[in-house]
Amino acid sequence: MQSRNVISVTLFIVLLIYGPIYGWTGGMVVRIAYLIVLPYGLWFLLDWIWGYFYIEDYIDNIIERITYSLIGLFLIIRVFIEITAKNHLVNTMWIQTRDGSEAVGDDILVPGPDYHASFAFFALGLIVVVVAAFVRKKEKKQDRFS
Repeated sequence: MQSRNVISVTLFIVLLIYGPIYGWTGGMVVRIAYLIVLPYGLWFLLDWIWGYFYIEDYIDNIIERITYSLIGLFLIIRVFIEITAKNHLVNTMWIQTRDGSEAVGDDILVPGPDYHASFAFFALGLIVVVVAAFVRKKEKKQDRFS
C-alpha cells in the first residue's frame, strides 16, 4: 500500500515548503508539531480507510499513479505561472559562507519572468510524470509448482 506513503510524504513536503513561519519563540514548536502530526494523522486515516474498504493492490497502484500525476500537473502549471509572470524577485547581494551562499542584500522586483525557476519546476514536473508513468509494484512471483 504505497499510495498512503506517497500522499503522506506529499503533504509533509507541501507543509514544509508552504507552511507558515511564526516570529514568536513557540513558532518552531508549532511548526514541528504540525509537520509531524498532520502527515501521520493523514497516514493513519488512510490506513483506516484502506482497511475499512479493503482496497486491493491494483486500485492502490492506480491511486499512487494518480497522486504522482497530480503532483506533476501542479508543477507544470507552476511553470506556466512562472513563465507568464510580469516580474520576479532577486536579491542584490550574496555572500559566501562555509556551507554555501546566503542572501544578505535587499529583495528587489525586476521585470520579466524567472527562467531558472521555470526550468527547475519543469524538470521536477517531468521527473514526477515519468515516475508516475513507470511506477510498478513489485509483484510476488508465485511458484510454478505450488
